[in-house]
Amino acid sequence: MPVDVSSGRLARRFLEERWCTTHESAQRAQAHLLITELVSNAVRYGGPPIEVELNCVEEAGVLLSVTDGSPHLPVVQEVGPSGLGGRGVRLMEVLSAEWGVQRYHRSDRDDRDDRVHPGSTQRRRHGGHRGAGCSGQGDVDGPDHGVDTDAMPAKTVWCRLTR
Repeated sequence: MPVDVSSGRLARRFLEERWCTTHESAQRAQAHLLITELVSNAVRYGGPPIEVELNCVEEAGVLLSVTDGSPHLPVVQEVGPSGLGGRGVRLMEVLSAEWGVQRYHRSDRDDRDDRVHPGSTQRRRHGGHRGAGCSGQGDVDGPDHGVDTDAMPAKTVWCRLTR
């Protein structure tokens, strides 16, 4: 998928195709909003390659994550009522049960399930299963132009929605 304004729409389609019946429609609406925000921020601030992941963790909820090509953490912005952007982190804080960021080099991706909420030292494990319920992974990225993406720094921003 291209890394441009169409990526949000494509991420919502990806989410819709993999959504499970275990989770309520209210979660689906929140997931649509959050996946759009996460992917838009990855396009705007992170860069390729961008990967989207959806995991059903049954009673624990739905785990959404977006990985991009930047090690820089999301920034909480103070935005007035007429501001056009800058609400992504606040949306995650309000709509999700928890959220976090993990920075790493792409070659070290085996440890992706060990996630830390920014500003916290508490580590949480998400042992959701793949292949049942709503789950999937997809690339939202353009050509790599011969760049060794395994050597690139990256980050995953994730959030968990509950009932």
